[in-house]
Amino acid sequence: MATASAFPPAVKIWQPLAFIHLHSARILCEKAVEFEAEYKGSQEPLYLFWAHVTGSVFSATAFLEALINETFVRAIMRTKGEAEDSLNNLSSATITSMAQAWSKGVDWNKDHSLLQFVTKQDSRPVEKWYILNKYQVALYFADKSPYRKPFDKTEKLWEDVACLKELRNYLTHHEAETVSFSANRDPYEAETTRRTELLQGLFKRNLRTSLYGEGSVLSFLGSECASWAVDSSVTLAKEFRDKMILAPASIPGL
Repeated sequence: MATASAFPPAVKIWQPLAFIHLHSARILCEKAVEFEAEYKGSQEPLYLFWAHVTGSVFSATAFLEALINETFVRAIMRTKGEAEDSLNNLSSATITSMAQAWSKGVDWNKDHSLLQFVTKQDSRPVEKWYILNKYQVALYFADKSPYRKPFDKTEKLWEDVACLKELRNYLTHHEAETVSFSANRDPYEAETTRRTELLQGLFKRNLRTSLYGEGSVLSFLGSECASWAVDSSVTLAKEFRDKMILAPASIPGL
C-alpha cells in the first residue's frame, strides 16, 4: 500500500509481510518432512535437517506475530483516514479502541474484564505485549454481535501456540539450568524448570524424532515438530480471522 502527498513530495509505503512468514514456514516444513523420510544416516549432516525444522518454528511464530501486529497497524491507518479494506466489518469504535490500546495501552479501570482473557495485567502499550495477549485484546474490543469472544486460555489451541512460542524463545534465549532428577532419572519427570516444562510439553504432544537421542530439545526438532508449528499457527490465524470477520485478502495463502 502506498499513499502520496504533493507538498512536500513524499510517498508513504506499507507492505504487510505476514504471508511471507507463512509461506516460509510451510516450505521449510515440507523440506523437513522430505529429509526425515529419506534420511539414510550420517552422510547427511543433521544440521541441514535442523535448519529446516527450526526455520519452520521461527517462521510460524513470526507469522503469528506479524499478523496481529499488522491488524493493529491497519486499525491505526483507518483512524487516520487511510484506505484499508480488510477491517470493513469492524465498527469505528472497535477500530479506535484498538488503535489507542496499541500506542497507549489498555485502560484497566474501564476494561478490567479483559483480565479473564489475558495472562497478566500489562501497563505497557499493546505493541509490547505477549503475542497471544495481543490477539485477545483485538478480539475483546470486537466482542459485539456478530463477533465472538476471545480465545479460551484452557483450550488446546491456546496451549499449543503458547508451547510453540516457548520453544521459539528457548531456542533464542537458551540458558543453562541445574535439574534434579527423580530416582529413575526420567528426563520427563525431572524437577520442573523452564527446560523440563518445555520438554514435557513437547513430549505430551508426541513430537519426538528418532534422529536424535532422548533428553534434549534436539530430540524433538523433527518433521512432526515442524508440522505442528505450521498447523498450530495456521489454525489460530484462521480462527482469529473468522472471529474478527477480517477480509480473506488480509491473510494471503491462509
